[in-house]
Amino acid sequence: MTTRRTILTALAGAAMLSGAAYVEAATDTTTDQMPKMHRWQPPSPETMQHLLDGRIAMIKTALQLNPDQEKLWAPVEQVIRDNAATRAKAMTERHDGEGDGKMDPIARLESMSKRASVRAANTQKLADALKPLYATLSDEQKAVAVLILELHGGRRGGPGHGHMMRG
Repeated sequence: MTTRRTILTALAGAAMLSGAAYVEAATDTTTDQMPKMHRWQPPSPETMQHLLDGRIAMIKTALQLNPDQEKLWAPVEQVIRDNAATRAKAMTERHDGEGDGKMDPIARLESMSKRASVRAANTQKLADALKPLYATLSDEQKAVAVLILELHGGRRGGPGHGHMMRG
């Protein structure tokens, strides 16, 4: 067990040292700007549209909707798309407004509050649109819906951080 711990400790140390060397090599010490590869660049609108289309297709495929349920899907999809558009616009505005990192703490808190309010309203829109469809889902489909919501931003805040169903 001691040998295993020693090996793991050595590997962790090597990983930390190589990471530090990478950061040092990537940082231009002649300027106080972040290295270009670390600055956030928004994806193109086309890329975002492709990702959204893929998420929607995945949800529909996973739910295996029958023809009657397909009729109830259209409002859900529209809310997902509307929410995605709202979020993309807000993300662009935030990037443009806060990009210099000089937003004062009060303005930052107000911005966070506004985003939380918009997110809450959009989540309610999704719940309202999803309710009629959810009522028609089989137990198996409901289990899949719960997984989609939990793994992508529900109670567990999974890898998608809520963007799967919200749009």
